Amino acid sequence: RGRQPAVNGLKSNHKVHGWGKPYGFVYQKAYLEFFCSSSNLAKLTGVLNQDFPYIQYQAMNLEGNMISSSSAGSTCAVTWGVFPGQEVVQPTVVDPESFKSWKDEAFALWQYQWASIYEAGSESWTLLEDIRKTWYLVNMVDNDYVNGDIFAPFNRIIETNKV
Repeated sequence: RGRQPAVNGLKSNHKVHGWGKPYGFVYQKAYLEFFCSSSNLAKLTGVLNQDFPYIQYQAMNLEGNMISSSSAGSTCAVTWGVFPGQEVVQPTVVDPESFKSWKDEAFALWQYQWASIYEAGSESWTLLEDIRKTWYLVNMVDNDYVNGDIFAPFNRIIETNKV
């Protein structure tokens, strides 16, 4: 989890992005997954909704409140391959139900892995617990796997907020 770059028709034996049977070609859409504060999420979704309709997103907080683009309501292939003698293979998808399931595990990391190394009630523990309780888990898929730029919305926000 976390990220993957866009790939457009690399040979299946490519040493970094290759997979599957020999003599095939692999494709993938750029994908990001991260935690985000609600204030930064509002900025991001505003920019995405206004200027980046080909980038879909889902965001969910600990309580299960979902914010998503209109295109994020169904299953979306993010990795697929074409190999001799078989139909298109689609091993990786993003969908709302899987995201809901993963959300519980992702938020548990804040408490059981990261905060657990600090004394309960300490400044660091309190910060991590606040993040766990108030931030959103976000995923983004850039459906333009040929010419897209999944980082463009972030750059737009940075440029807009320069003083």
